[in-house]
Amino acid sequence: MSPLAHAEGVPFVAPFTGAQLLREPGLTNVLNLRASYHQETDRILEYLQGQGITRVAVLYQNDSYGLDGLTGVKQQVAARNMQLVESWYYRRNSEAVKSAVFRIAEADPAPQAVIIIGASDPAA
Repeated sequence: MSPLAHAEGVPFVAPFTGAQLLREPGLTNVLNLRASYHQETDRILEYLQGQGITRVAVLYQNDSYGLDGLTGVKQQVAARNMQLVESWYYRRNSEAVKSAVFRIAEADPAPQAVIIIGASDPAA
């Protein structure tokens, strides 16, 4: 919808996404009401850091949503002098997370927290 609204010069109000692609400086017609994925991951890492956690891992959905969230974590981990010890994915529209969980569990050093960026069923 964003390209259509932008082309027609009309406002694009409250898209239900936190994607960075709707936060580009040239998109002056987009009114985002929710936080971006990067803002969400920043707050997660802020909280974890406040708890003394410095090593995290990310389990993410392998699509633009999961990759956008992973990018946000990577940026904030670097900015906060934390360590991303592992990141691994599961396929979209799948609940097959076992191999990703094993890969994260085998990380050395071990993560103190795992951030999950994905749909509710696989995350559960």
